[in-house]
Amino acid sequence: MRNPELRAEYARLGLAQADVLEAGRLSNPELSLSALDSNAAGERMQLGYGLVQNFTDLVLLRARSDLAGRRLAQEKARVAERIRSLALAVKGAAIDAIGAQQVVKMRDIIAASARASGELARRFFTAGNINELEFTRELAAATAAALAAVGARARAGTARWRLHRLMGLGAHEQ
Repeated sequence: MRNPELRAEYARLGLAQADVLEAGRLSNPELSLSALDSNAAGERMQLGYGLVQNFTDLVLLRARSDLAGRRLAQEKARVAERIRSLALAVKGAAIDAIGAQQVVKMRDIIAASARASGELARRFFTAGNINELEFTRELAAATAAALAAVGARARAGTARWRLHRLMGLGAHEQ
């Protein structure tokens, strides 16, 4: 309900409902009063009044009401489709965000393992049990794993931002 696009859709639906109410009403009648003074001696002032209603409003009332009702039904169907579409988008974004967070956890574990392997390789290299090439390969693997973890965090943040945007939440709201 906090999605701004969905709020705009509901506002349009409210306008369509207002159009239905407006179409079912007759226009206000016009009341007129007039006073004629002839300026002749002994003549009385003549007063006149009138009430006028637009006859075409009365004739077209049912047709206008039916048309507005059809427009409201179309608007309801369009809003329902938009809600369904948004719900599917939110569900997909939630799945993406959860998956991205799981990838972050996996990449963090891999990075921790690669750091531990790099530390062990450093000890082996210091002890002379492996050569410099093997040691450099282990350090490169640890660095690559750390970079992959950072990239996974960035993708998770983007997925979480997309989900929050679709739900109409702020950046730090849960």
